[in-house]
Amino acid sequence: MGRHEIELDATIKAPREKVWAILSDPKGYPKWMLHVHEVQFKSKALKAGSRVRLISRTTNHELSSEVEITEFVPNEKLAWRSVEDLMDGQPFEHVSDIETEFVLSGTGKKTDVRLFGGFEARTLRAKLGAGLLLRTRIQPELEKALEELRRLCE
Repeated sequence: MGRHEIELDATIKAPREKVWAILSDPKGYPKWMLHVHEVQFKSKALKAGSRVRLISRTTNHELSSEVEITEFVPNEKLAWRSVEDLMDGQPFEHVSDIETEFVLSGTGKKTDVRLFGGFEARTLRAKLGAGLLLRTRIQPELEKALEELRRLCE
C-alpha cells in the first residue's frame, strides 16, 4: 500500500532524436509539462548526476522538487529521482522516493514513449489518499504532458 506507480505510453510521429532534444532540455519543460511553471538548472549540460529544480504553483501552494538525473542515455532513456521536496518552502514529508523515467524506442519517423512514475506514501494521510491523487491529479497531468510533448514534436 505504500508504493504507488503509474505507467503511460504514447506514440509520437517524429524521430527519436527530435523527441530526445525536447525531453532532455529542462528549460523547455514548462512548454510541455504544464504543471511545471519554472525550472532552475545550473549545469551547462544535462547528464547523470545533474540536478534540476522543478517548481509548480497551485492556487494555494508552491511545490518545489529538486531532482537528480539517475539515468541519461541519449535518444533512449532519461530518469530522475527527487532528492528534496518542498511545499511553500517547508519539507514535504507525506511522500518520498519520487521517481520519473522516460524510455524511447522505435525507428524512423515514429517514437514510442513510455513514461513511468512512482512514489512512496509515507504518512497515513498520504497512504489513504494516494490512489485517488494518482487517478485524479497525477495521471491526468502526465497524460497532458505526453500530449504536449507529442504536439511539440509532430
